[in-house]
Amino acid sequence: VCDTNLPHEFKGVRGARVLRLADGSYRMYYHAIDSNSVWRILSASSTNGLAWTRDAGVRIDPTDYCPESTSVRNFAPVIPFAGGDVHLFITMSRCDAGWTDLKSGIYDAVSSNGLDFAVADEPIVENYYVEASYTGQATDPQAMPQDPTVIATTNGVRLYFGVYDGPNVLVNTSGIYSAICPDWDGDRMTDAAEYTAPTDPNDPETL
Repeated sequence: VCDTNLPHEFKGVRGARVLRLADGSYRMYYHAIDSNSVWRILSASSTNGLAWTRDAGVRIDPTDYCPESTSVRNFAPVIPFAGGDVHLFITMSRCDAGWTDLKSGIYDAVSSNGLDFAVADEPIVENYYVEASYTGQATDPQAMPQDPTVIATTNGVRLYFGVYDGPNVLVNTSGIYSAICPDWDGDRMTDAAEYTAPTDPNDPETL
């Protein structure tokens, strides 16, 4: 799949994640690194999981959301509903020019076709800051949630993530944490149908 003659992939590709779609085909999401070391999320499609064709365009470009950012970091794709919407849970940043009004953390990006994604305005899990000294700048001491992994269950969508030191150490700690989103449509009701995945990843019969 990798061809380093392509501009977006000049320095290679990383971190492929593959989804099996409702029609039995596959879509791969992966990091592509260009000559300026900017990390974007691209995708490719396959009917058999062996021969792949790149999808046109870029799925997520970090500079669309934070002009100074050079990467969207680790991500986890999932299709949590029978309707087929694809969610990408991404470690990334939103900011204005000069790193102002910075919000970093794990964001949910959703797409109805698996190609065109809309990133949420607010992170699901934001970087941890010292509230009294928070300025919204990239130099704020922080601890960063990263490495998202998501499973869809009948009780909601559960997100697992690690916490790591930021560029300025806040705490010397790490670990695996989780959060659950039990109300995707915002109606503050527990609608079991919202959470039913095409296959339950916890059921060994479907693995």
